[in-house]
Formats: sequence, C-alpha cells, structure tokens
Amino acid sequence: MLIFNAEVFDDDARFGERPKLFPVEAFWDDLRRRHVNGLLPEPFARMFFARQRPMFELHDLTRDPHELENLTGRAEHAELERTLKEKLAAWMIGERDYLPLPTGR
Repeated sequence: MLIFNAEVFDDDARFGERPKLFPVEAFWDDLRRRHVNGLLPEPFARMFFARQRPMFELHDLTRDPHELENLTGRAEHAELERTLKEKLAAWMIGERDYLPLPTGR
C-alpha cells in the first residue's frame, strides 16, 4: 500500500479501481493533539510544527533516511554545501530562475 497526497493506492488501483481517500483530517487532528500535549517526539515536532523551514537542507540519507537532522551550516560539510550551492546557482541562472540566488552563507 502506498499513501501519496492523501490517497491510498493498493495493488488493485493499478488495474483501474479508484484510490480510496485517506482520512487526512483525523491524522492532522491527532498530530496536533500530540504536539499540544507534548507527546510528539521532538524531531517530528520540529518537522511538522516549525515556524519556518530553513532555505537549505542537507541530509545524510544513509544515517538519516527520514531527513530529521539538517546538516547545513556544520563545518565538516562546508565544502560540500558550498559546491551544491554553486551548482544550484548555475542551474537557476540557466533556467532563468534568478531569485533568490543561493549565497555562500
């Protein structure tokens, strides 16, 4: 079973049956309740209820497959981060997607 964008696709969905809707409202209500009552683990609280997501994220998908620990800004990853930002800036210019261009910061 695959859940994508609030729809549940089981094996039969590939053969023409309509996907079943996943009860998204109940899920979010439960998630909010857990967060308000302090029952949501900190990484998930940070992921779902952060005031603002960072502009850049860098994750070690081997150690952190769920992308809970952002490595951006750490000294040991500075060179990789700089290289990726340069490649992103070059791609954005090539695609005429100018603003905001990533900086070395």
